Amino acid sequence: MSNTKFIYGFRKNLIDLIFIIRLHIKSFKVFGFNTVKEIRQYFKDDKCLFKTSPNRYVKSGKEIIAVPDMPPINSIDFIDYVISDIKWINHKQQPKLVFAIVCITSKCPFKCPYCYNSDLHIKEERLNIDTLTNTILALITNGVKSIYLSGGEPLMRWNDLQTILKKFKHTGTRFWLLSTGFQLTEKRLQILKNEGLKGVMISLDSFDPKHINSVKGSQKAFDYAISAINSANKIGLFVALDCVFGKTLLKEKNFIKFIVLAGKKGAHFINCYSPRQMHHDLNNEYNNFGISEFEQLEIITTKNHKAKHYRTSPIAYAPDLWEAKRGCVGGKLFIYIDPAGNVKFCPFVDKSFGNINNDDIENILYKITHRDSKHICATNKLLS
Repeated sequence: MSNTKFIYGFRKNLIDLIFIIRLHIKSFKVFGFNTVKEIRQYFKDDKCLFKTSPNRYVKSGKEIIAVPDMPPINSIDFIDYVISDIKWINHKQQPKLVFAIVCITSKCPFKCPYCYNSDLHIKEERLNIDTLTNTILALITNGVKSIYLSGGEPLMRWNDLQTILKKFKHTGTRFWLLSTGFQLTEKRLQILKNEGLKGVMISLDSFDPKHINSVKGSQKAFDYAISAINSANKIGLFVALDCVFGKTLLKEKNFIKFIVLAGKKGAHFINCYSPRQMHHDLNNEYNNFGISEFEQLEIITTKNHKAKHYRTSPIAYAPDLWEAKRGCVGGKLFIYIDPAGNVKFCPFVDKSFGNINNDDIENILYKITHRDSKHICATNKLLS
């Protein structure tokens, strides 16, 4: 069975104390005698990372994480990230890229109406393996610590998926797999873990099998997802769910049902994404959120973070609400490469800064980090 577990109470407080001590020691090399002042100013700011810290962490092996997008709490990489965040919040210095989403395939077996890149799903691949590996190498060279391999469905490109993980196995990069669970068996997950995979993010939007199967257009969709979650947890991978929140889940009783199912099956995190009107007309269940829906989402996720009875339940995060407090982090903390090779700072903004098939990735990264800030999504504008 998995040795992955939740840490809370005294043990979490001790981890936080050790982190604060290590942060002061490392920060002294950067801020000198202003260290205490800089850290105090940062912790008072509403944009401080720790303003949204949950009452528990997830531990697997020697790693302790609070949110999948960030390095482990007990790592040097996380301390370096917080120091970079202090420079950003206190002094408006451009932060370093932390993670990237790289779509490695144009193929997908499902037809989710809310998919943000469904218009790019075709039967032929646009990106060859050399282009992908060269791009990933450039991202790592530029300091990216976590890379999410996405699609389409990455399992549609099984051999190349293994090649990518094997090539970068010893770089210290944290690789995650964004998947529907399609054909993601325990045997395959074990192979990927042996090649360096740290965790999976499985698409699951409801506790109701009929709803999942209907939305994805397959009678096997729910079973694929549940089987992948079980198997990933069993072999000791971090497990997150990518959940597009329909109106049904905004009702607290339904959210609790979903949390209970996710916890029983072995999930540790739930990424709560608001629906986006992208390429298809969506029904009432997946209409874009207004302010009242976001307020309800904040209520239920805040309870998930703070209430004692959630201490051994998956940690729920709402990226839209997190960015509402800190501003758009696309192009600052992460970038997105779509199935056609277009490099964007967010999946929900069409602006491309170049294509990895014919543009130099270093030049693309430079253009992104030196762009103006006018390109933000409608949701970020609404919440800001």
